[in-house]
Amino acid sequence: MSLTKANVIDYLLQVNSLMAINNHHVVDKNGYKTGQTPLAIQIGQEWIQEILEKDSLSGHKIISKKERNALIALGEAIDRVPTSMSISSLMSIMDLGGIQNNLFESITLYIASITQLNEHLNLLKAVVLVLKIIEYDLSKKEGPITIGYRFFSMVVLTNEQRIINHLKINTILNEILQKFDSCCEQNMNCSTSMDVLMG
Repeated sequence: MSLTKANVIDYLLQVNSLMAINNHHVVDKNGYKTGQTPLAIQIGQEWIQEILEKDSLSGHKIISKKERNALIALGEAIDRVPTSMSISSLMSIMDLGGIQNNLFESITLYIASITQLNEHLNLLKAVVLVLKIIEYDLSKKEGPITIGYRFFSMVVLTNEQRIINHLKINTILNEILQKFDSCCEQNMNCSTSMDVLMG
């Protein structure tokens, strides 16, 4: 049995803290993580669309224009992220560092735009999971990230870029946890606005 979208969604909906999210726990019944990245990205995209559609269909606006624009930009950035570190996935990538930096910038703008936290709780979980997956990929092996073999290998992320991007991920994760985790611990069912949180 391979990992399914239902497995990932079930994990994200049940975890009661952003800090508790661990990509190593998102596995199938045999303990395998194969397919984790594309599933996390797909779920993130779907939850972005759900928020946007809910806002569009609602009789009143549930998110601000700033939040809407940030969600759209985040969706576009996530869509560019490679779904694995395999050769087939990375072969078409000319600028992995640029793709990751665009994602980090989009996430930073997104979390800064949030005013009604209860509309974003599930998506924040998916964002944290995606960041944890990328963090693991960047930290599991020292040196540049390459594709190919021997004479046919190509660097898609230098060691310096890998280290810098790993630090950026940790900074973003810490910001997300500091801003939102205390509320999310309340059974992920908090409707408090950021005005109250920051007050």
